This record gives sequence, C-alpha cells and structure tokens, in this order.
Amino acid sequence: MGNIRVDFNNMMKDFVGKEGFTKEALDKNISLAKNAFKNVKQNKGKGWMEWCNLPFNQNEICNDIITYANKARKQFKNFVVLGIGGSALGPTAVFTALKHLDITI
Repeated sequence: MGNIRVDFNNMMKDFVGKEGFTKEALDKNISLAKNAFKNVKQNKGKGWMEWCNLPFNQNEICNDIITYANKARKQFKNFVVLGIGGSALGPTAVFTALKHLDITI
C-alpha cells in the first residue's frame, strides 16, 4: 500500500486567518490524534465502527449494481441522478473523476 499525504494548509491560521489552527496547537495535541488513530484501528469493524469495513465487504452489492446497470444500459440511453446538497456530492465526485474516461462496465 502506498503512502498517503495529507495537505492541511487550508485549515492553518497562516492560510485562513484567526479561525485556523497553529502549528503549536497541532503539536500540543499530537497525543490526542495518535490515541484517536489507535482507537479507530483497534475497534475497526466493531459496534458503531462497522462502517470501516464498507469498502471491503460490498462484492455482492457491487455485483447486483453491475447486473442492473447492464440491463438498464440496453433499455435506456440516458441516466439522470437528481440530488441537492450532500446527496449530490457523491455522484458529482464520481462523475468528475471518471468523465474523461471512455469506459464500459
């Protein structure tokens, strides 16, 4: 697995002003962040944190979606997703990420 780089400039005081965080504040709370990460890692997939497994246990659902999409592709020329606010963000992100590709599932 590759490394993940987190760019947090948009939350820093130097970038956003008085409402942002300072490096000193982040450094002061590093132990809280480490403990939170440890807690998530230890409890992943348990109780209220079962959602952590969602990317890894969706094969059946994905197969159902692909099967339906293949049937719908034969019946319809266009597909419309309506949403406002948060309900539109997921489809918008996927469309933006994939719109340059000429893909067929």
